Amino acid sequence: MATDSDTLKDIREGYRVDSEAWEDIRTEGDKDMLCVAGDVWGAMDPTGKQARIDAKRPVLSPDELSQYTNQAINDARANKRSIKVTAIGFGATEKTAQYRQDRIRQIEYRSNAQMAYMGAFSDAIQRGYGFWRVVAEYVNPEESPDQELLIKPCWNPNLVTPDANAVRPDLSDMRRCTIREIRRWDDLKRQFPEAKLGDFSAHLYDECPDWIVKDDSVILAEHWLITASKRSRVAWQGKDGKVEGGWEDELEKAKRLPKDNFRKWQASINRVKSYITNGITILEENDWLGKWIPIVGCLGKVLYINQGGQTRRILLSLVRLARDAAMYHAYVRTCAAEAIGGVPRATWVGYRGQFSSDPNWAKANREPVPHLEAEAYTEEYQSGPPLPLPTKQSWDPPIQNLEIATESARRSIQAAIGSMPLPTMAQRQNEKSGVALKQIQAQMQRGNFHFLDHFEMALCRTGEILCDLLPHYDDTAREVTVRRGDGTPALVRVNDPNDPQSVQTNQGLHDVTVSTGPQADSEREAASDFADLLMGSEAMAPVVADLAVRLKDLGPIGDQIADRLHAMLPPHVQALEQAKQQGQANPEQLAQENAQLKAQLAQAQQMLQQAMGEAQSGIEKAKIAAQASLQIEQMKAQAQAQLQIQLQQMKDATSIRVAEIQAGVKLEDGATSAQTEELALAVEVSENEKDREHELMMAGVQQQAALEQAAVQGQQAERMADRQHVQKLQ
Repeated sequence: MATDSDTLKDIREGYRVDSEAWEDIRTEGDKDMLCVAGDVWGAMDPTGKQARIDAKRPVLSPDELSQYTNQAINDARANKRSIKVTAIGFGATEKTAQYRQDRIRQIEYRSNAQMAYMGAFSDAIQRGYGFWRVVAEYVNPEESPDQELLIKPCWNPNLVTPDANAVRPDLSDMRRCTIREIRRWDDLKRQFPEAKLGDFSAHLYDECPDWIVKDDSVILAEHWLITASKRSRVAWQGKDGKVEGGWEDELEKAKRLPKDNFRKWQASINRVKSYITNGITILEENDWLGKWIPIVGCLGKVLYINQGGQTRRILLSLVRLARDAAMYHAYVRTCAAEAIGGVPRATWVGYRGQFSSDPNWAKANREPVPHLEAEAYTEEYQSGPPLPLPTKQSWDPPIQNLEIATESARRSIQAAIGSMPLPTMAQRQNEKSGVALKQIQAQMQRGNFHFLDHFEMALCRTGEILCDLLPHYDDTAREVTVRRGDGTPALVRVNDPNDPQSVQTNQGLHDVTVSTGPQADSEREAASDFADLLMGSEAMAPVVADLAVRLKDLGPIGDQIADRLHAMLPPHVQALEQAKQQGQANPEQLAQENAQLKAQLAQAQQMLQQAMGEAQSGIEKAKIAAQASLQIEQMKAQAQAQLQIQLQQMKDATSIRVAEIQAGVKLEDGATSAQTEELALAVEVSENEKDREHELMMAGVQQQAALEQAAVQGQQAERMADRQHVQKLQ
């Protein structure tokens, strides 16, 4: 059984080992932060900086790095990542996965987790490492024992000392971790009045040199430790075919362990504890309900190098390899400033006394003068040849060469950061289209995508920690707040055995991934365009009209318009939204809605069959009409042909008879009545044949009109059947 002294010794030894492993990493990270903060001289050459300051020489540190770090950080801000939970077995369902995902989203909202995420990611970009943590706090400690999970930032990453043996980029494999803060000794006594804090004596300085800052301050540490233990677990197949099992010791105690035909294996159980200590005594000891240390690391680029026969880990920030180029840039700029400052302000040079007689010399550098006169002799020079005329000094600093050197330094910075030092083809051609700009931005992001990759791994680790903790903190029958994907809150009933719709929080095994959303402006623009597309549909316009107006960002008037359009939504859409706001319906309502849906489905199937029958009937009618039309045409052709034959025969017979009468009989005044009657009969026969011919022609015309009308009615029936079939299907 370990005592407090043994535990303290282990804590101090573990902290010492971890601090030594992280000392060089922190030193280099501090240099990176100085460069990002605009003090390149202080990071790279502090001695030279101080010498220049003492000599009153210029020391310039132009900001050439923050534009690249800000771009990488703000890209992650604009394209927010979200934690996704999926069910992978052991009783997990889509419902339990959705609950956990919505619950994690609510925890992020309550914690303002983006602040913690972006703080750690900024540290990883700027210094090579960053951290955030998961904590449990009482919701209302005065009235309820319920606790809620929150995500908190670690503002100063140098106060977090992870396990030196942890190698994963998210530090998910660390077995210990220490978070420190410096506290005054008096404040510590007030916070822990009942704890034995000990006294500062001489041996404490020797025993705890890393824990005592100065006489009135001490380091207060929160030390996390994982201890693993082995425990036997068994499983067997029951009579109903289901797999049963449990812990061997518990089953033996309950006398439920079978004598044979069971499988046994050793399971590793993690026990997580946290100790609050000042290095001298343990002030507080807590058991953590989860199986992992709730601290998440977000590291930069990880390298392992061999130095002096030992493997050393290096965490590179985005600016680490650009520090020398930034120093060169600052030095060139400083030299340019110094060169410009060294240009002499006196333009003309001559002997003393040569400028005394002409006042134009005093204003020659400010305004044009007609002439300048110089003394050939002065008071000090009275004899000999005349003095030479004053000369004008022209001295230009090498600004052009310094600018070339500055541009070279800038290209070196871009190459070290991975931001394309050379212009792309699109940049050379000065392309400004949206596609070209997106390609340029995508190529620039590929140079530092490994930082985003590690950031997503850290987010995924956060989801795993929260999924592990949720069954322990949402463990009673109650209503908990979740947040849907669209940002709306909802209440969900959990762990209620009397409610079949309740979610069991400890059910199943789940997997965690990370999804990347589009940029906020791009997402809204794409949604607005899609809503406009739906508004073009007569069926969809009443359903999405209010959403389309809200996406336009028209201000308060637009919100009023959207509210009025929302009130005009179809009843089934309003019922759907009301059900979503309530979270879920009661069983009676679900049964009623299920019966209604079944009735509607049966009615729809009946209407579909009727429409198909009508359509089939219309098709058959159309076929019959087409066949009748063909038969009518054939009959019409036959009738016309027969009519023509009969008419021709009648014409021929009448002509013959008239010719015979006219040829064989000459009518005279004394003709007999028989001959006259015969002639009249022939004339009457001829007129009757003409009338019959006319009647046959009229009958043929009427018959043709009737057949054509029947064909038209058949086509109309066919079109009507097709239209009804389509409407029924819709």
